[in-house]
Formats: sequence, structure tokens, C-alpha cells
Amino acid sequence: PHFQNVIDSKDIERVFCVKPMFDNPRIIRQSGAFFLYGINGDKSKPASLNFSYKVYIINKAQKQKIRKQLEALGIDKSTLFPEVEHVAEHIKDKYHLPK
Repeated sequence: PHFQNVIDSKDIERVFCVKPMFDNPRIIRQSGAFFLYGINGDKSKPASLNFSYKVYIINKAQKQKIRKQLEALGIDKSTLFPEVEHVAEHIKDKYHLPK
């Protein structure tokens, strides 16, 4: 319904997955998408998505190993959250500095 001159009354109660314009550093780095919830509708119904996706359950024991692999690819807290406080926290964690 966005960028159209017509609003369908059913759309006001639905949940949509919205891919925004990539004009914000955090959204750019995260390839962000959002859910837009309608009014007066049942929020427990899943959103209508126009694509399929897979769910991966990661074993807690593998979490640190996966983080190290992602960091080797340049993906870490400072790249996902480019604000200065997150970059500073990443540096502290990486070099084991006191918080």
C-alpha cells in the first residue's frame, strides 16, 4: 500500500514486512527490515511475507566459535551497530579492557 494513492481498508489491520530505504548507517550495515503492525487487528497472526526463509537453531556451545568466524569476515558488533558506543564496547571486549 505504500507509494500508492489507494488504501485498502483491510491493509490497516494487517502486519507487513517493510524493507526501508537504506539511508541510515545502521540499516545499511544490518540490511534492515521491519514489521509494520496495523490497528485494531489480531497482532498474534503472523505477518504476510513474500519470501521463504529458514530457521537455524545454533547450539550455545558453538556461539563463540561462530562469532570468531564472523569477525574474520568483518562482521562484529561494531559493524552491525556503527554508533560510537557500540564500537567502543567492541574494542573493550576485543582487547579485554575493563568496562
